[in-house]
Amino acid sequence: MMAWEKISMAAAGAVVALGLTAAGMTQQPPKAPAPPPRTAARRSETANKAPDVDPRWVKSLPNGATIEVVAVSPHPSGPNTWWRPDGAPLEHAPCDASRTKHSSDEPVIVRAIAVRISNLPTGADSHWWIAGANGGSLSQAAHDGKPVDGLSLATTLLSKDAKTCTILFRVAAGPWETVHDSGNSPGAYSSRTRNSFIFSDSIATPKGTALSVSHDIEDRQVRIVAVDKMGETHPGTTRSGSGLAKFRQLTVEFDLPPDQIKGYRVQAREYEKLEIPNVSLKPFGPD
Repeated sequence: MMAWEKISMAAAGAVVALGLTAAGMTQQPPKAPAPPPRTAARRSETANKAPDVDPRWVKSLPNGATIEVVAVSPHPSGPNTWWRPDGAPLEHAPCDASRTKHSSDEPVIVRAIAVRISNLPTGADSHWWIAGANGGSLSQAAHDGKPVDGLSLATTLLSKDAKTCTILFRVAAGPWETVHDSGNSPGAYSSRTRNSFIFSDSIATPKGTALSVSHDIEDRQVRIVAVDKMGETHPGTTRSGSGLAKFRQLTVEFDLPPDQIKGYRVQAREYEKLEIPNVSLKPFGPD
C-alpha cells in the first residue's frame, strides 16, 4: 500500500596590484574596483533557488523511482503546524489539510505525512505507507485546491508513544511472469508447492467480459490477462480488489466478449523496496 535548507550568496571584488619601478620611484597599485551592487533581480534569483535536500529523506530505487519525505503535521493540519522529517519547524504548509476524519478507542496520535514521488517508470505500480500504522488514508495532495503533481498525503493513526516512524516504498516495474494458465471455465486450482487460484465464471458486460480471480500470491504485483482465439493477450482493467488472511481477490474487465476468449493467464512481477526510517512524529527542532 512509503517525505526539504539555506543558500547564501556573496559577491566580492578582486584586488589586482601592479607595481612599476622607474628611477627609484614605485607607482602605487590602483584601487580595487567596487563589487557590483546586489540588485533586486539578483536578490530575487537567490531567494528562489531550491533548497538542498537532506539525503536522509530522499531515496531512489534501481528502477529510478524516487521518494522524498516532505513534511509532517498533526491531523487535521493548519498554519504553522508542519515540520520537516527531522522535526525542524516548517514555515509554509506543503499542501492543503486533508478532510479525512479519524477516531479510535486506542491511545493513538494522528499524523499527516506529505511525500513526493518522482521518476516512476511507465506502467509501474507503486505504493508507500507508514510502518506500524493503525489505519488511515492516502490521497493526492492539493495546494489552494489544485492537485500537486507527484505529492501525496497520508493521514494515519500511530501509537501514542511513537516518536518516529519509518516510511515504506515499493515499486513494480519489471517484466511480467506467467504463473498460471487457465481455460475460460470456472474452477479452483490448488498446489502444495505453488500458488492456488479460484476462477469465477466469465460474465458478459457492456464493455466485454468481467472475471474474478482469487489467489494466494504475496508480495508481488498481480494482473490477469485474457487470451483470445488468435493467441493474442489482452490485459484487463481492475474493477476492484480485496484481501483476507493470505488470499487476495481481483475483479477484472476485458474489452472482449466471452465467446472470443480462449483462456486466462495470471501474471506477477516483483516489487523493488526501500525504507526511510527515523521520520520525526513530533516537532523537536533541528538537531
